[in-house]
Amino acid sequence: MPHCILECTKAVAAQVPVDRMMRAVHDAALASELFTVGDVKIRVLVHEHSLVGGINADFVHVFAYVLTGRSEAERKTLSAGIVRGLAALVPAVQAVSCDVREMDRATFSNRRNAGIDA
Repeated sequence: MPHCILECTKAVAAQVPVDRMMRAVHDAALASELFTVGDVKIRVLVHEHSLVGGINADFVHVFAYVLTGRSEAERKTLSAGIVRGLAALVPAVQAVSCDVREMDRATFSNRRNAGIDA
């Protein structure tokens, strides 16, 4: 954890290489001191069409999914760090945001806890 889904407009992805945006999210997740390097997973969705406040405008948003058990303050530290890192890359983009969502630890499965990899 976390699983981060970075979404942005096509124009933002053309302006800043996607790998730099992923690195900013990765570095912010590590700086939160909540995760180790191997824990951070990032995916990117680039949108060709969007409206922000009813107009065609650029945005960058991250959904960061973490397992339950993190405090509100820890989740806020994570989201603020991600926003700061991305905003530094795209200072002209006003819509830069992050939402940290909790995944239920009891129902989350991966290869290890599903008994596939011991």
